[in-house]
Amino acid sequence: MFFVDKPYVSEFLKRTVKDNGIPVVGTDIAKKLGLYSGTNLISEERAIEMVRELDNPIIYTTSENAIGWISKYLAFSNLPRKIQLFKNKVKFRELIQTIDPNFYFKEVRTDDLKKIQVKEIPLPCIIKPKVGFFSMGVYQISSQEQWFKTIDSIIADTAPMKDLYPKEVLDTSSFIIEQYITGEEFAVDAYYNSTGEPVILNILKHIFSSDADVSDRLYISSKAIIESNLEEFTDFLDKIGKFAGVKNFPVHIELRRDNQGNLLPIEVNPMRFGGWCTTPDMSFFAYGFNPYLYYYLQKKPDWNEIIKGK
Repeated sequence: MFFVDKPYVSEFLKRTVKDNGIPVVGTDIAKKLGLYSGTNLISEERAIEMVRELDNPIIYTTSENAIGWISKYLAFSNLPRKIQLFKNKVKFRELIQTIDPNFYFKEVRTDDLKKIQVKEIPLPCIIKPKVGFFSMGVYQISSQEQWFKTIDSIIADTAPMKDLYPKEVLDTSSFIIEQYITGEEFAVDAYYNSTGEPVILNILKHIFSSDADVSDRLYISSKAIIESNLEEFTDFLDKIGKFAGVKNFPVHIELRRDNQGNLLPIEVNPMRFGGWCTTPDMSFFAYGFNPYLYYYLQKKPDWNEIIKGK
């Protein structure tokens, strides 16, 4: 089943669920998003029954807003716990600590940020909400002077941010400070199938305007990007999947390859691909297959054939 939620649902997604009879959970918000007539809307009660009846049901969310509904109504399942393994940045770092045991990270309550001795923090560093979304509240800090200015900004900004999303999506009560990962950044749409095998549906290179830029603005994909990273990224996702024990689980993972060639994850966004339908639509226009259907039908792209002649 699919969950659709604010702020945006693309026409491509609307056509996909309608034309293929994919069940869409009929929440009050879903009914206001302009889904096409004939879409297979199911009641919230039926959605709950399906999760009770099935092991690892195939679930997809267009927006992390739906995580609030999942946490409330599917608490009897292991799905909310699996989601929080990735949404909570501290739990995620603890989960994958064996990948790089020397990686520095620290959780600090927002009220205690001004008590931190900056000389104890390795600079440059990244500071962000322990549960975050879409680069909101993410800061890169390169100097002691910048540290103090950033902490003042965080304290000023957290109050208006705290009610924008459910706390399962954005929680600014505490922040994680972690070492800055240098190198090329990539974003990967993938899913773990019914046996836990990772299936990559696109690889995008994340372009930044400067070293200080942390925004989600520009991504590119190409034959060369797919060919040069597919095998290595698949193996890397397999490690993370084994740590988390996930099945029938879509993800959008951000990672970097450092100057020594090591892969380090920035974060894994659970239950969706790139934000608000953007990257699945791009994959269709770039490579000619429908990522939503590939996940829903458990299909694996034949990348050798897909990129032939490109």
